Amino acid sequence: MSKFGDLIKELRTNKGLSLREFARQLNIAPSYVSDIERGKRNAPSKELLEKMLSILNVSEEKIYKFYDYAKEGKETPIPEDVKNAILEDERLTVLCRKIKNNEINIDDLLK
Repeated sequence: MSKFGDLIKELRTNKGLSLREFARQLNIAPSYVSDIERGKRNAPSKELLEKMLSILNVSEEKIYKFYDYAKEGKETPIPEDVKNAILEDERLTVLCRKIKNNEINIDDLLK
């Protein structure tokens, strides 16, 4: 099992969706969803992740967990939402580099 697969199954069942109904709403094969839930597949594309979030109506507190778990097994271990935020605003790229180069203290920044 994978943390992401377990979370998808938990969210899906809490929403009262069968595997088949969830797959139908996503417009994918039920076996694909089953493979994700059983950890046989990594998390899907960004577009499908966003569709899952919408269908499952994921709470704000679980969105970060959703993206953090979705990065498991991916080539780039950066959660999709963080990657997109950095790509959309080059100031965040500069900030990340300054943190990396110890030009900014991350603890001070988090305060």
